[in-house]
Amino acid sequence: MDRLSSKIERCFKLKDFFIKHSIRLFLFFIVLILFYSFYIISKNNWDIFDNKPFIQRTSQYTPVQLSLKSFEELPALSKGVILLQDLDGNTVSTSTKISKKRTTQDIYEKNNAFLEKIKENYGWGLYFQLKNAKSRKPRSTEQKLPEILEEHSKRGVCIIPFSSRGAKGVENTKKQLSELGYNYTAWNAEKLNMKEGSVFGDFIFVQNMILNVNSKKPNKGIALNTFLRALEEENILPSAVYFIDDGEKNIKAALNSNPNPPVPLFLFLYEGEEKFFDSPKKVKDFYKETIPDFEIYENIFDDIFGIVEVIPLCPAPL
Repeated sequence: MDRLSSKIERCFKLKDFFIKHSIRLFLFFIVLILFYSFYIISKNNWDIFDNKPFIQRTSQYTPVQLSLKSFEELPALSKGVILLQDLDGNTVSTSTKISKKRTTQDIYEKNNAFLEKIKENYGWGLYFQLKNAKSRKPRSTEQKLPEILEEHSKRGVCIIPFSSRGAKGVENTKKQLSELGYNYTAWNAEKLNMKEGSVFGDFIFVQNMILNVNSKKPNKGIALNTFLRALEEENILPSAVYFIDDGEKNIKAALNSNPNPPVPLFLFLYEGEEKFFDSPKKVKDFYKETIPDFEIYENIFDDIFGIVEVIPLCPAPL
């Protein structure tokens, strides 16, 4: 009987304790739940205190490989996306030659007929001089490309040139791009908090561009992997990365080095350089720029291309 009484007495004491400390116990459990929630969040490395898309850091994605015929085919990219863009052959053509790739079919055929006529009249020497003529005047791969990129920039996309050009020539590269209408410094203002001089494999981040440090065979795949890991460590991963390059080996390197990227990764093989030589005038201007004394052969060119010189009529005397 005494044992039962003591048990009942202890129960009443516990009841009094819980009633007396109920508020404290409630607050204790609330704090415990909050701590556990923050532990789960920190364990998964989620972004919840910024305006970037909600990304689970431990997620692994499968890269997507695509082809791109024109930058106009890109969807309307949104804020939080990083677009890594190759320069030579992808953004800028620094060496222009009349080739099947850069010339419309009818113009290409007429130019071949012109070259055959030159060979017949002047020999092989001049024939090869004309056939191998190159212009070093840079131009955009697509006429509307600067405007297209600027529109993406206005929507909040961070656009970074990712080129094998040497970092030592960064000022010349920046000047050339600016003259063609590519203003990456203004486009990327306050969009990427990347430290100047950050190194990614064979590449370095300098003046809003990722350029080759000094390697003869830079590996863009390893550089891309290092770049993504650096963003992950700095907790500034984008919502997606678009990697665009006209070199198939660079696309393969990016694919092999990033089998499980921390963000959605789209690898585009660029195949969309415009047919620059689409009129007789552009071909003639090209030859005048690259071949001394082209005027000597201009009559043959006009005959082949069907260009008729229009002589203005003299006004009748009053």
